[in-house]
Amino acid sequence: MALTATADDTTRQDIIRLLGLNDPLIQISSFDRPNIRYMLMEKFKPLDQLMRYVQEQRGKSGIIYCNSRAKVEDTAARLQSRGISAAAYHAGLENTIRADVQEKFQRDDLQIVVATVALEWA
Repeated sequence: MALTATADDTTRQDIIRLLGLNDPLIQISSFDRPNIRYMLMEKFKPLDQLMRYVQEQRGKSGIIYCNSRAKVEDTAARLQSRGISAAAYHAGLENTIRADVQEKFQRDDLQIVVATVALEWA
């Protein structure tokens, strides 16, 4: 089995040839994910903006990316102090903790993951 999210036709043919696959089943789907949004906002009291936005999204899940472990920890703690189901996720955490956060988020037992780029699951 070979999986990729980015291979064009030429690359797919190379993969088939290099793996010695004969008449493989190829599944191609759209990149369109209407449930995923990327938003940019001008900062003005950023923590207040973030808290307001998260409160408006009650019942929905999401990932908040921060550029440092310290900001991840601080933001997750502030969300938790306001009764929001949130957890930190970064490379400085033990593997068991990161795996637990991933599992809870995927089961919808956790509303918000606050992460650095260490968050890489598909």
